Amino acid sequence: MRSTWRSKILALGVTCLLLAAGLAGWNLWEGARAGRASRQLLAEFQRQTEGAARETAVATSGENQEPAPAQAGDAEGPAEEDVATSLYGHQLLGKLEIPALSLELPVLDSWDDEKLKLAPCRYQGSAQGDDLIIAGHNYREHFGSLGDLQAGDAVSFTDLEGVTAAYTVTQVQQLSGADVAEMAAGDWDLTLFTCTLDGFSRITVRCDRIS
Repeated sequence: MRSTWRSKILALGVTCLLLAAGLAGWNLWEGARAGRASRQLLAEFQRQTEGAARETAVATSGENQEPAPAQAGDAEGPAEEDVATSLYGHQLLGKLEIPALSLELPVLDSWDDEKLKLAPCRYQGSAQGDDLIIAGHNYREHFGSLGDLQAGDAVSFTDLEGVTAAYTVTQVQQLSGADVAEMAAGDWDLTLFTCTLDGFSRITVRCDRIS
């Protein structure tokens, strides 16, 4: 009887190890796929911002240009959705750079589970309003090393018009995964967050704008 129980425990242990290995392999595969998607989106961001820079150069050179036709629903200024560009149905908001982590990542304009598998996403707020919150998966090529940031580290966000906002990390904290209100609380110019590996908490980086 004792031998039977030992065999069952051994079999259960082997099964758990195989499941853990399979999960790790799946996470690595998804992370690699997310890295490729981010690089494609980043290339599109570069293309769009270079095009905008050329248009600005032409406009300031004094060359005559036909005014763009008015679009239905135009307001006093462009909405954030208007300055985002579409790539394969996904709207880009801008580019996030974190030199301390050697990260240069595109940021999508809105978030859902599928978009987060491609790139970090705007959770809420805006750079213009100094209340931007960006969420990202804990893939190695996305926000997997976010918890390694320290106070004083530099972060920047560049929008599709080529306007860059510079920040410095002020605080790194760990919040409960269920504490949604706390994520948006406080007077922070930029917040970055990702889930911990167990999914129960969120690594949260708070930043103050310096320019």
